[in-house]
Amino acid sequence: MASTFHEQRCSICELQHITYRAEEWCPECDEYLCSSCKTHHKLAKASRRHKTVEILDLKELPSFVSAIKLECDTHHENYEYFCPKHEIPICVICAKEHTSCGTFTILRRLEGMKTSPSMVKLEQNVKNIQQHIEIFLQNRRSNLSNLKGQHESCRQKVREIRLEMDQHLDKLEKIVNDEIDTSYTKQKQQVEKTVDNLSGCETKMNTIQKNIEKIKDHASEIQIFLSIQGIQKDVKEEESQLSIICKEELNERELSFHPAPSSKSGIVLKSFGELKTNIKPADISFVGKEYFEAQLVMPGANKKSIDKIVITKNLEYALPTKLGVVKVAGCCNIEKELFLLADQGKKLRIIVVKPNGIVVCEIPLKQPPNNVVYVNKTIFVSSYPSSTLTSIDFETRKVKKTIQFDFKCEALAVAGDKILLHFIDKEYTLYDLNLVEVAKIPIRITNAPFLSYFNEKIYIAQWKANIVYCYSMTGEMIWEYQHADIRGPEGITIDNNGNVFVGGFYSNNISIISPNGENSRNLLNLTEVLSHPTALHYNQDFNQLIVSSSGNNKILVYDVS
Repeated sequence: MASTFHEQRCSICELQHITYRAEEWCPECDEYLCSSCKTHHKLAKASRRHKTVEILDLKELPSFVSAIKLECDTHHENYEYFCPKHEIPICVICAKEHTSCGTFTILRRLEGMKTSPSMVKLEQNVKNIQQHIEIFLQNRRSNLSNLKGQHESCRQKVREIRLEMDQHLDKLEKIVNDEIDTSYTKQKQQVEKTVDNLSGCETKMNTIQKNIEKIKDHASEIQIFLSIQGIQKDVKEEESQLSIICKEELNERELSFHPAPSSKSGIVLKSFGELKTNIKPADISFVGKEYFEAQLVMPGANKKSIDKIVITKNLEYALPTKLGVVKVAGCCNIEKELFLLADQGKKLRIIVVKPNGIVVCEIPLKQPPNNVVYVNKTIFVSSYPSSTLTSIDFETRKVKKTIQFDFKCEALAVAGDKILLHFIDKEYTLYDLNLVEVAKIPIRITNAPFLSYFNEKIYIAQWKANIVYCYSMTGEMIWEYQHADIRGPEGITIDNNGNVFVGGFYSNNISIISPNGENSRNLLNLTEVLSHPTALHYNQDFNQLIVSSSGNNKILVYDVS
């Protein structure tokens, strides 16, 4: 368009130095036409087929449409064709340079563009995007509303904790103050008794002193002589009494208060709790396809179905006979290259092996292990018989710390940067890497010697009831799963997608449970290769499943895809 429609003056009349208001615009001629010129334009043979646009309609067009040029900048010819390869309009002269670009679209023959497939698809796409925007806006507004509620809920929980702590501290304060008052009263009475005794002695000695002075002033020699004997006897009695007081009652009595280590909030109670901001994938997403068509993708649609998971044996080997009888109770991997096997056979130890079965070293233990995990260059070993949890420096092979418990400890797992431990008939407990208790999780399950952790969830295998549980870190059960194919579940491990691998001790198989706990699949029958699987570990770096048993020296390594 050579000029903007805002001028609204007839282009032909302007060439004659006449000013008339334009009423129409011819896009092919790129000229504005007044009422007179538009009549001639419609009658002229060269332009009678041109479709003009009224100025009022032209004003409604977006500025970018009005600014579209219909003339080639290079050759100053009208655009006649559209090149499909370069996606640009071209004139007749330009067409000579685009002979190999395919079939041109003839611009002058375009008809029905308002209802063309391209326009329909464009409108559908715009509508779909608008719908998505509305859905996303509703989703974000809902998230804002939820955040507001969660904000108040978090603050309310802090207030509740503060109230509970205040009440508990008030109770402890009363107990210790009562004890202080009782002790103070007792010690005060003892000191006051001594003061009374000393005051009695003082009174008697003052009386004796006065009597001596009177005797000296008024008694005869014979009276003095005879009186001294009696006075000496009284003095001796008081001296004896004073000696007893000095020996037994002059001890310095003090009161002092020494805070217990657990009462020093700066050491143990560093905070009321941990605030976690969880950013998880939205329940909706936008996926572009041809013509930028949009669609909603339901949650979990991008996760691998358990029916599509393929497991292939990568390696099967027996541990060297020089190791003797090995009973693998638990296993884990050290980064990418090594595996740890907790051996509770005749030799109590941790066996370090490569993925190909080559033994790297042995770490002797004092207690029989039943679980082993590795984090931050430290091995953590739990022992059911000795009720202990031990940390070992992997590089030096030396014990860093051992904790003795009053209860039998069963399951052990790494939970982020913490250690999660389960005691029989007790709550699950979190420890930091220095084996200092951090928190208790209100989960009480018996007969559950194996657990696993993934993405803020705790997975528990209860072998006696043949049930697999999934709990949140706050102790709330998310789901439980039971199936006839899973009998005596013991070893349990999780892959990168949250799929749960479970070893059936009595069913002698490996099953996989979906992340939502709704279905399962018998993944592997071990009857002919290994009996009673107890130790399972999923190597998330290599996507490999390691399987072992306390009944033999065999190790199985499977590739999972």
